[in-house]
Amino acid sequence: YVLRGYLKVCVIKKVNLFNVLNTNMMKKELLVSVLMMFCLLSCNNDLIDDCKENVNPSMTKSVDFVPDTMDLKFIYQNKQYMSTCLVYDDYIDVLDEEVKVVYKSIKSKPMAALMRHDGFVEYFDKEEDLLKKFGEHMKMEKAAVTKSISFSDQRGLPEDDWNNNPNRYKARAFLYDDKNFSGRRCKDIVLENPGDAVDIPNLKEYDSFNDKCSSVKVQNYNFGVYALLVVYENDTYNENDSGDSFYFYAGYMDQADREYEHANLKYIFVDAVPPLPESRIDSWNDRISSCKFYFCSPNNFPEVD
Repeated sequence: YVLRGYLKVCVIKKVNLFNVLNTNMMKKELLVSVLMMFCLLSCNNDLIDDCKENVNPSMTKSVDFVPDTMDLKFIYQNKQYMSTCLVYDDYIDVLDEEVKVVYKSIKSKPMAALMRHDGFVEYFDKEEDLLKKFGEHMKMEKAAVTKSISFSDQRGLPEDDWNNNPNRYKARAFLYDDKNFSGRRCKDIVLENPGDAVDIPNLKEYDSFNDKCSSVKVQNYNFGVYALLVVYENDTYNENDSGDSFYFYAGYMDQADREYEHANLKYIFVDAVPPLPESRIDSWNDRISSCKFYFCSPNNFPEVD
């Protein structure tokens, strides 16, 4: 740019270029101008190179989804199965191939399942088989009725804990709208006497709680028996439609068993393989439509390895 400007001045002033170049002063000025030009070009290139190194070009980045990891532990036909699983938004990947085959066969049909306190879920082809192994239903003098007894804090607060039972109920069950015993709580399901039972054929009519439950608590204060909460996928205990059932219980013989809690029903799966054409995982989260709560006689569970 400097050289171009200098030549332009020469033309305007009608200076003979050859005469200019022949003068020592002009030679020096021209030499300085050329050197300045190369210095400017060199600096400019360095700046461009620096920009190229420091500025990342605009691009679309892919974010890798990291699945949840969980241990799958279940019993079927008196055999134990265990495997690590990867839980994605739309399916569950059982890493052990043998366990995957068995689990897929179990979850492809309606099953009755028992949540054992040793961490295993025990599956049964028929609900009658579960009841035979779990224990006989206690003989009751009066028929089961739907109760609505006020004991509400509407939260999973200390009022729901086993140690807080001001009305001295024999057993209590709590259904919560959200995980971790939070959100709205269903009207209390309680057993006041050893022979009581509560049947709720339609949770929508009971407390607008159909397909709402995300966490549960079961508490037992009656020595020598189990308090059993049975939840069903459909109304009227799956009588009109085939569906799954799940059993939660609280004992009393062992102090650790007197209160059973499950903080997130999302991790109790109903379907291991997504049904076509919809790709998803079905769990017990927001799935319970009816339930029963009653006492049953104790039976010994087989130990697991």
